[in-house]
Amino acid sequence: VSQSRYDSITNTSSASEIFSFLTKPAAPTLSSAGSSTTTTLDLSWTASAGATSYRLDVSFNPSFTQPVSGYFNKPVSSTSLKLEGLDSGTAYYIRVRAANADGEGDSSATVTRTTLPAAPTALAASSINKTNNQFTANWTTVKGATSYRLDVATTASFVSGTFLKENQAVSGTSYVVDFPAGTTQVYLS
Repeated sequence: VSQSRYDSITNTSSASEIFSFLTKPAAPTLSSAGSSTTTTLDLSWTASAGATSYRLDVSFNPSFTQPVSGYFNKPVSSTSLKLEGLDSGTAYYIRVRAANADGEGDSSATVTRTTLPAAPTALAASSINKTNNQFTANWTTVKGATSYRLDVATTASFVSGTFLKENQAVSGTSYVVDFPAGTTQVYLS
């Protein structure tokens, strides 16, 4: 090989171009855990590399066709948020996606979270039978409740030793309570 041919084969350009580009961030992982009250849910999710913000969707149904006002495509700058002003005893479907200058990434898997049910309202006792020492305790139905816990005591302070029923599991909205002879009043909680 001649010297000139060798130079042309081994001679390389010193100029090169560096390309930088931004891609959409990966989907975060939305936690199914978090505290809740009758009107709030605490949410958190993993950070996505390259994300500068997140978008949150909350819906009344899993297809996200019934969005919750104020919580659909909601911009969030951190990896947590407290949802407020929610309905008690209601299931919410939630998803989050990361975003950056290139756009939004895929949504996380949908997580279902439910607010706590509201407390029932005690109603007047019925079927009071002084001969058999029984009455029926009654209360209102609560949206989202699958069962109830009943306390019945002979004092309004519900102190130990005064309970006729303590933390009694009940599936409906009434319960027959036996009371000792000579009892003049009972309290429900």
